[in-house]
Amino acid sequence: MRVVLGVLAALVVVFLLWLWAMKPRRRQRQMELFRQYRYAHRGLHNIDRKVPENSILAFRYAIAGGFGAELDVHLTKDKRLVVIHDSFLDRLCGVHERVEEHTLEELRKLTLQGTKEKIPLLEEVLPLFEGKAPLIIELKVENGNYRGLCEGTCRLLSSYRGDYCIESFDPRVLRWLKRNEPFI
Repeated sequence: MRVVLGVLAALVVVFLLWLWAMKPRRRQRQMELFRQYRYAHRGLHNIDRKVPENSILAFRYAIAGGFGAELDVHLTKDKRLVVIHDSFLDRLCGVHERVEEHTLEELRKLTLQGTKEKIPLLEEVLPLFEGKAPLIIELKVENGNYRGLCEGTCRLLSSYRGDYCIESFDPRVLRWLKRNEPFI
């Protein structure tokens, strides 16, 4: 019985240490800016008006409406940063393949939801928001590509003069950011 209690106590201690290590740092002053805006999730999109999500047009509508935006970033086969939510292209482009299996040139041949809009590069979206509204950038990891995704995004953002934060559901991204870019 003592052994079981000892193991349980050790597990509780390890769990509490893990929670402490993963807790976000509070940066109230930095977060105030983000609280001043409402955000257009994947841009201000609408199927009826033929404005696909995560498109240049959707981001222009968001800015015109005074919104910040949340957007999703994937890494292509040729290491380019594209803005699209799903890893699979079937919902938005009608192709049952992954973004990560294609080069930018191949992706540029596709259109979003039957419109003329194409999958944009992150570097095409950033200038739209620079000095106008903040961005919430979600990094979408596929097949363990978190390091390349983080490095490429941070390299591009190093010259960006707008306000942004980065989020991800993949803890490896958050760990990489904490180690390599602690002020993001």
